Amino acid sequence: MRKNQILASLAGIALIGGLAACSASAPVVHVIQTVTAKPTPTVTITAKPTPTVTATKTVAPPAPKVIYVAPAAPAYSGLSYAGQSAYGSVYVNSVTSAPFGILVADAYSGGGGSDYEVVYSPVTGQSYGMTYENVGNETIEATGGSGALVQFAG
Repeated sequence: MRKNQILASLAGIALIGGLAACSASAPVVHVIQTVTAKPTPTVTITAKPTPTVTATKTVAPPAPKVIYVAPAAPAYSGLSYAGQSAYGSVYVNSVTSAPFGILVADAYSGGGGSDYEVVYSPVTGQSYGMTYENVGNETIEATGGSGALVQFAG
């Protein structure tokens, strides 16, 4: 490209010189050559976006733990577990039915000292007077009827 500019400039000088030699009154010609560079093409490269992967995992809550608490042992041996009352585990002796023992425990007024209640037995169909006493360690013992003995936590 530079070579073409030089040649064009020399040709213009020769032409001017030739015209000047022909006549002094000849018009003066100025040759101006404008060279513009070819535009460089612009290439735009756009990268593809990285895909986003979203994973959803549903996790079930753990199963509740079942804890078994054994009933408290009776204060006296020879008592049997009768069931649960409002006060917790109930124990009865061999001459007392389990349903009566639970009703005896439920009838307790919670006085803390001695207490007396008349309780109906669904097994015999009769009512019995029961005396309650706190024998320590938050244990209540009820005695009465025909040798009945009921023990529970108070």
